[in-house]
Amino acid sequence: MDLLDLLDGTKPFALSRWGRREWHALFGEREALLPGEDPAHLPRLTLALWKVLSGRPRYRLARAAGGEHFGDRVPLFLEAAGLDDLGWVDDPTAAVDRDALLELLAGRPLVVVGPAHLHRLRELLPRAVFVDVPPRHAYLRRGETLRETLAALEDIKCQATVTIAAGSTSALLVEDLYRRDRSHKILDVGGLWERLLST
Repeated sequence: MDLLDLLDGTKPFALSRWGRREWHALFGEREALLPGEDPAHLPRLTLALWKVLSGRPRYRLARAAGGEHFGDRVPLFLEAAGLDDLGWVDDPTAAVDRDALLELLAGRPLVVVGPAHLHRLRELLPRAVFVDVPPRHAYLRRGETLRETLAALEDIKCQATVTIAAGSTSALLVEDLYRRDRSHKILDVGGLWERLLST
């Protein structure tokens, strides 16, 4: 699956990435948390992620980098839960051409959901609208982030690309947005923007 082809088309889609932090969270392990995050919230995050997967999403689920860290645990977990048939794909954000991506998105409606430092993308993507998520405990502001993102999409009034970079909360926001409005391109980008900004 080629990310640029997906973004260049007119068909709406949604994609969430499942990597190291998401699997740690699903297994209830503290490694899912960022430094300084309160482990008391981990059970709620675990349950929320489980609800997404057990709901059998009809959109794309990507195996992100870090999943191999778990060896057979992830495939065995998915098989035991009856979720190994969900149509998992390789992460299309892992190897994307920076210049081609920026050129493709530069003239299109774009909502960037992520930490405030991503505002630096404004120099490269002047039409982008930003919805900030906190650097820690993004899960606790999930509802507020969803409302702000939907408001941004309402203001745009046409199909937009929504990129989400909110740690393990990204998979939850993809699910939330997909359930509310399937007319957009909704993409969990992980660390894609950070990689592009650093080059």
